[in-house]
Amino acid sequence: MKEDFFKWMTDKKSFLSKYGIDTEKLTYKEESKNDYSCVIVHHYNPNKCLGHIEMFGVNMVFFEVIDFNSGERLAIEHTEFDYENDFNVLFESYFTALISGEKVD
Repeated sequence: MKEDFFKWMTDKKSFLSKYGIDTEKLTYKEESKNDYSCVIVHHYNPNKCLGHIEMFGVNMVFFEVIDFNSGERLAIEHTEFDYENDFNVLFESYFTALISGEKVD
C-alpha cells in the first residue's frame, strides 16, 4: 500500500505544481528490524500554508495543513485506512486546504 501511495504522490507532483505547490520532500523508508515502513511528504504553498503527510505502521495515516500567518491548522486527520481506500477520497480535505489555503471542516 505504501508503495502505491508513494507512486501516486510522485505522479501527483505535476498536478500540484499547476497550483504553485511544491513537493519539498517525498521519502519512502523501508521496513527495518525495529520499525515499520513509512512514507513522508511535505508540501509548500508559497504565502499560504505547509502540508505534511505520514503514512506509517500497517495502516495508519496522519496529515495536517498549517497556515503560515496564523499557525492555524487548516486540515488535520489521523486515521486508519484499508486497501480499498481511494487516495483521492482519503486525502480530499488535505488537498482542498493545501490548494485553497482555507480551513476545511
